[in-house]
Amino acid sequence: MNTCEKQKTLLWLNRICGFSTPKMHKIMALAQNHDIRKSFAKYRKAIADRFNAETERIMADTVSDEGLLNRELKSLDEAKIKIVSLFDDAYSAMLKEIGCPPLLLYCRGDIGLLTTDCIGIVGSRSPSRYGLEVTRDFAGTLAKCGLTIVSGLARGIDSEAHRAALDTGGKTIAVLGCGIDKVYPADNAALYKRIEEEGLIISEYGPGVAPNNFQFPERNRIISGLSKGVLVTEAGLKSGSLLTANDAISQNRDLFTVPSNVTSKRGLGSNLLIREYPHCIVFTPDDIAERLNIHSRKEQVSAMQLDFLEEKLVDALGFAELNFEELIELSGLGVSELNAMLTRLELFGIIKKLENNYYGV
Repeated sequence: MNTCEKQKTLLWLNRICGFSTPKMHKIMALAQNHDIRKSFAKYRKAIADRFNAETERIMADTVSDEGLLNRELKSLDEAKIKIVSLFDDAYSAMLKEIGCPPLLLYCRGDIGLLTTDCIGIVGSRSPSRYGLEVTRDFAGTLAKCGLTIVSGLARGIDSEAHRAALDTGGKTIAVLGCGIDKVYPADNAALYKRIEEEGLIISEYGPGVAPNNFQFPERNRIISGLSKGVLVTEAGLKSGSLLTANDAISQNRDLFTVPSNVTSKRGLGSNLLIREYPHCIVFTPDDIAERLNIHSRKEQVSAMQLDFLEEKLVDALGFAELNFEELIELSGLGVSELNAMLTRLELFGIIKKLENNYYGV
């Protein structure tokens, strides 16, 4: 069965199953992964017995309707939606490893990102300023290290992770819990468009499928499934990102968690993860880079051939945020000389200027 025929069969099956991946897998298994459309007559009775008469009737009525499938393929093409099946070379090898992987992915953007090294970054929809800053630092730095940042296009941490990746010239994948043509939440329309143009948007749900609560936990398994590891930057006790963390554990992925203020309810879920899985605690992006065996920020800084004083400042800022006066005392430089050095380090993306004349890595 060629690629086009496989895609047609899965499109047909997807609609019949109401975009239920588990049901699709069961039907495919019943047919022993043969083309169920071509051999439908052989399995018709078994389908009626195993599922129900309605499923069998709908399949019988549409199995030979090539025009219907061709129209759907044309409609997808006109909407700039590509489809990648489990049997295609473009499909993620990591995603194939999970239980019940999507048989069909609807995509907008660069499908080549599916086969890159990815890390999932998830967290609260209503994060603190601390949570947003940590997310921006980790996502931006890991994107610079060559990892594709995967998240769910939700408000808060997800959106910040996507933006940070793109703002640093990196790549990102947004996994939707609704139809590929649906922007949810609606106020992320501009971000959706930017990711479509500079990254990749994917969903196991086809055009027109509205968001439903049960679909988002299903979406989470794809975020972790695509990724070498999952980072929770800030999560409350009831955050959906804890489900993604559980998916990561069950899929044998690395789990990383940034500690939060012990008095913060917004970070209570993160801290409980650390209590349950102490090995998941991370303090810097370098901790993750080391675990995943990729080039760390320290290695990148070293490659830039910083002089002794620049390395001294960067090392100091790695432990604490310092204000301009403290940096003058540490460096022994004059105001204009220090300004020039800090500007150079900012241009390299090594440090950043914060409020009240403070600096940090």
